[in-house]
Amino acid sequence: MAEPSRTAPASPWDDYADLWRNPRAIAPRELALWMQAVSDVGDSANAACAYTRSTAPCSDCGPSRPRLLVEAAAISLAEDLPRLLPLSVWYDTPVIHDHRSWAEERYDPSRMPMPWSLAAMDGKTPTESQRVEHVKEKNATAAAIARAKRIAADKGHGTSAVPDQFHPAVAQRLFAKREPTVTLGGDGDRLFLGAPPEPASADPTARWTQFTYVLDSTMPSLRFFDQRALAPFSPHFGLRLRSYSMFGRLQRDSGTDAVVVTFLEYTLAARLTLVFKQAHHTVHWYEDFDCTNERPSVRP
Repeated sequence: MAEPSRTAPASPWDDYADLWRNPRAIAPRELALWMQAVSDVGDSANAACAYTRSTAPCSDCGPSRPRLLVEAAAISLAEDLPRLLPLSVWYDTPVIHDHRSWAEERYDPSRMPMPWSLAAMDGKTPTESQRVEHVKEKNATAAAIARAKRIAADKGHGTSAVPDQFHPAVAQRLFAKREPTVTLGGDGDRLFLGAPPEPASADPTARWTQFTYVLDSTMPSLRFFDQRALAPFSPHFGLRLRSYSMFGRLQRDSGTDAVVVTFLEYTLAARLTLVFKQAHHTVHWYEDFDCTNERPSVRP
């Protein structure tokens, strides 16, 4: 197997549990640093940016190919959707391309309605059959999300209630939605902030998951984030998430003039209707951002 020379970023904390042992209320100065850092993260103005995504093989996916569960999980954790809609999306979500190979894909929204193209598999030019399967996968994923939007609209929730596919240069809304409420400490120029679960919240993401943020306080700039469930939970009828986590690294990109996600690791284990087990583990690298189709920057 031809592996690109890539390594996952080192964890920014030695012991995650110890980091959360003595949180304290966030101070006004720390909150101001957070707000300044988040304002520098790419927003919807960067939705026209093209980028390359490299995906590592899944070493622990078992004998069967995993389903593409990222979008389904995002919809399950969305707020105020029809109760049965997220469950239907899980069953509609297609099987992904061979997750035991290094896949390099290019996303270019100027090529809508077919923005995705397969650039390489295991460092080699894709075969025609691999290209065909890749197109089928992307079409099926788009169809599943479109169906979810139609159902949400019919129920009076509007299409914006269904999350779109993740774009690494449009990540600001993810962090703005979960503002930190506690400080976890510091290490040199690094500041650790957190948003613990909010049991009374109507939002499943806030109710069941915990966010941890790492800021470079000298910039200030957001460098890492970690979202994880601390225990198994059911965001809605028919789904039990036995584990869930998402870890990402952010860096400033000159092409976007913004802070973008450059690495993302996503894991989950779930059970549908108490019978069907699902598992997913994916590792992505994002690079080669091209925002020539973007509207002019308004930054000074």
